[in-house]
Amino acid sequence: MQTFTEFYSSLLTDGYDLKLLMTGLYQNVSKLQDNKSLTFFYRCPKISLSPLALSSIALNYEKYLNIDEKTAYKFAKLTKGYAYAYQVLGYLLYSKNEKTLKKETLNEFDNYLKDYVYDKVFSQLSVKEQDILFAFDSNNSEKNIDLRIKSELTEKSFSVYRDRLIKKGLLISPNYGRLEFALPRFYEFLKSKN
Repeated sequence: MQTFTEFYSSLLTDGYDLKLLMTGLYQNVSKLQDNKSLTFFYRCPKISLSPLALSSIALNYEKYLNIDEKTAYKFAKLTKGYAYAYQVLGYLLYSKNEKTLKKETLNEFDNYLKDYVYDKVFSQLSVKEQDILFAFDSNNSEKNIDLRIKSELTEKSFSVYRDRLIKKGLLISPNYGRLEFALPRFYEFLKSKN
């Protein structure tokens, strides 16, 4: 990666009009940005992408899976706009020619997320970050204060770890003082770990 970025940087210096689109786990992108020999990353504009629009996902599911609008939106909500989940769920439903989500397919969906994303992400979390995630009682949003008390953290340290989990794309704050999982079925993943 370092060789590629050095070459890319030299092409920019030579006046080529190039664009580079990169994606990855927060900590990996941060590590690449912090590399002292890759300073051009600091000068590049950065765009943080939000989750995919559920309405767009639903339209595609409706069209390519040949299902009704209500079912398509239900499937789209299951992905939470997470691009990988959108692809995997669509692939599973399409390959099995399912119009409803069977328990077996849902388990397969969970396994894809676990094996290819969640295990890796979870293994790179600190114990305190894991404690906050394990403090959730459900997949619904939770109050910050309840999570802080359950994870046995001070207000100051909870704020630090909460912010890290948000930056890593694991949690979102839909309303002031509340947190919820950003990733689909992450609560179910945590239940299987606990």
